[in-house]
Amino acid sequence: MKNIGYIILIMMTVFAFSACEKEETDSLEYGLAPEKQLDMLCRALRLDGQNIEGEMPSGTGQGNALIVSHPEAVEISAGVLLFIPYTVRDTNDVCKVFLQVDGANNYWETRLIQDPSSGQPFFEILIPKFVQEGDFDLVFSIEDCNGNVSPVYSTLTSVQPAGDCDSAISGSVGITVRTFDLGEKKGEARFLYEMYSIRDRLDIRYNGDWVASTGSLFSDAVRIPNCDVMDGFVSGAGILTLNYDPSVSRTVEVYISGCFSGTLWDLRVDCPE
Repeated sequence: MKNIGYIILIMMTVFAFSACEKEETDSLEYGLAPEKQLDMLCRALRLDGQNIEGEMPSGTGQGNALIVSHPEAVEISAGVLLFIPYTVRDTNDVCKVFLQVDGANNYWETRLIQDPSSGQPFFEILIPKFVQEGDFDLVFSIEDCNGNVSPVYSTLTSVQPAGDCDSAISGSVGITVRTFDLGEKKGEARFLYEMYSIRDRLDIRYNGDWVASTGSLFSDAVRIPNCDVMDGFVSGAGILTLNYDPSVSRTVEVYISGCFSGTLWDLRVDCPE
């Protein structure tokens, strides 16, 4: 009898431990929390450059390394490329570009990248898929060829969830990059937009290609929107369509550029019926 009681006690202990372990495991969240794991998030960014431990250079000396304008805020779904345009006083005198998640103990050193058509400088950054929803500040500075470094500039970056069929999103000034899973049905997907009176631009990327736009399609020659040229910036309502095939890809990337203060826009995504 003692042996039977001992065996029962062991079984109950193992069961209780297993139940506790399962409860703790089920409550775990996987991925990087952008508001808490700043060091890891900064290292996880994907861009053409070198990750360096330590404080990002900023505000040293006098020179032409000044950023004239940049987006104050961007919104993105994890797993897609983010293009952040900015303007500098003299692109010919930029030798290094520094970028960091604000508060991280490491930073990136990269080179000046310019749009081949307009000469507009921009950052090209991939936010990995395992980054969770949340906000962080992306800070950056530039160095001229005499070693002078600009002050630090900041863009609030908000990671948002992917959408699905019949999703609707809204926004204002800044850059919005969102992904949508359009389901299992093949056919025509529709993107219904309302840009109101102040003009904005909508671009759609599918399976790595630019497939629809309110302006000229992006290419190797034209990689980002140009707020000065105004190509593709429209007001009012309209529809873009996409030939969707889930066997090719279920993910569609939507890029909306709002250049002008006071702008508002709405977008609804209709999946194939």
